[in-house]
Amino acid sequence: THNRMSQNAPVNVKDVGAVGDDVADVTAAITSALVSGAVVYIPKGTYKITSSISLNDVTDLFVFGDGEQSKLVYEVSGGADMLVVSSGNPIKRSVFRDLCFFYATTTNGAPALTFNQSEDVLIENCVFDRCQLKLKLATRANVFSNLVKNYHSNRSGIVVANATDCII
Repeated sequence: THNRMSQNAPVNVKDVGAVGDDVADVTAAITSALVSGAVVYIPKGTYKITSSISLNDVTDLFVFGDGEQSKLVYEVSGGADMLVVSSGNPIKRSVFRDLCFFYATTTNGAPALTFNQSEDVLIENCVFDRCQLKLKLATRANVFSNLVKNYHSNRSGIVVANATDCII
């Protein structure tokens, strides 16, 4: 249980307007929570995202949910990434834990998560379903990826470009 009224409590995406019903477009609400600079909690539900989310100038990013029951469904058929973590200043830490990333169409060849200028990235206990690319890491990333499930073994997994000290 997450006390949604406590000071310094994680931002619950439902408190900023996200409805986990797989009907309402929650792109703006999810974006608002992610750019807040706080720890973000995505509770059980199916959250429909209809356009790419880009995060710039975020120092630290910590996002967690309730495992496969916290499902981000990306409904875009173009080549746009679901979430791009990018900044003119390097993001120090990015953590994604206990989430499900799902592409509604298999024609989107873009990664679910792209990290540009990130220094430390942790992806833990996340499911990537129907994503042709799971992660793209570019420039200055130290990567620790634990228990990344891939339901479609014929899809590409992780692309690492210009990164150093990667453990995958």
